[in-house]
Amino acid sequence: MTLTPRTKQYFVLALLVAATAVLAALYLLVQIRGQGARLEANSIVINESSAQLEATTRSKRLIDETEEERAMLRRSFFKESSDSLDFLTQLETLAPQFDLELTEIILEEISNPATPGKSEMLFRFGYRGSKSAVFDFTKLLEVLPYHSRLQSVTLESKSDEEWEGRLEVRVTVKTL
Repeated sequence: MTLTPRTKQYFVLALLVAATAVLAALYLLVQIRGQGARLEANSIVINESSAQLEATTRSKRLIDETEEERAMLRRSFFKESSDSLDFLTQLETLAPQFDLELTEIILEEISNPATPGKSEMLFRFGYRGSKSAVFDFTKLLEVLPYHSRLQSVTLESKSDEEWEGRLEVRVTVKTL
C-alpha cells in the first residue's frame, strides 16, 4: 500500500494538529498547576489573615466584656497612700452607725524591696460595743472592697453588755 501525496499531506497535517494539541494540553496543564499553587498559597494567607482577624475580634470583645471587672479591680487597690485617709474616714463614719466606739486606729506603711511597685498599709482597729454590733462590724471589715489580707481578729467579751474587737488587715497600696 502506497500513500498518495494528498494522503501524505493529510497525515502530516494530522500529526501537526495532534502534536499542537498535545503541546497545548501540556501548556495548559502546567498553567493550571501553577495557578493551583498560587491559589493554595493565597488560601493559606487568607486563612492566616482570617485567624488573626478573629483573634483580634475576640480580644476586642474580651476587652469590652471585662471592662467592668477591670474597673472594679482598679478600684480595689489604693492608688496612693493618701487614699488610706478616705478609707479611715469611711471606717470612722461606719462605726457610729453600728453603735460602736473606735478605741484605736493605728496605720503603718509596709514596703518590701523584693516586690517593687507594691506596698501595703497595715491597719489596726480597736472597737467596742454590743456583741451583735462588734460581730457585724467585724464581718463588714472582713469583706472590704480592697485588695486585702486579714492578719488577725480578736473578739473579746468585756462584760455581758460590752464586747471589744481588734482587727489587723493589710491593704495593697500600689501595684505596678
